[in-house]
Amino acid sequence: VFPGGNLNGVYTSLASNTVTFQPGIYRIWAAASVFGVDRNMMRIRDTTNSVTIVNGLSTFANVQNSVAGILNTTSTVNIQLQHWAQSTHSSGQGIMSAGLSESNTYAIFEIWKLNL
Repeated sequence: VFPGGNLNGVYTSLASNTVTFQPGIYRIWAAASVFGVDRNMMRIRDTTNSVTIVNGLSTFANVQNSVAGILNTTSTVNIQLQHWAQSTHSSGQGIMSAGLSESNTYAIFEIWKLNL
């Protein structure tokens, strides 16, 4: 999603933190930044069929974490990017801390429809 864009396209739609994919093959890449947390991990999860498409790395605080995988589906499925933090620090820092008066970006979710 580019600034001002959305995931509402021909093959995908976004609602309630869930991306609905139409049948096809997709490359999915996601990244998120964290600060002031202990271990954190991301995964791409098919919530329609209750299966994990791919798990990301378990990393320590103050890094950018990312996850990438291939979704090959013959039916419509709902996908979520899920991100966990082991614990946040009591200093008020953590996984979601508001910054400037602009909208904050905590994660990037990139989708490529593959035509094989």
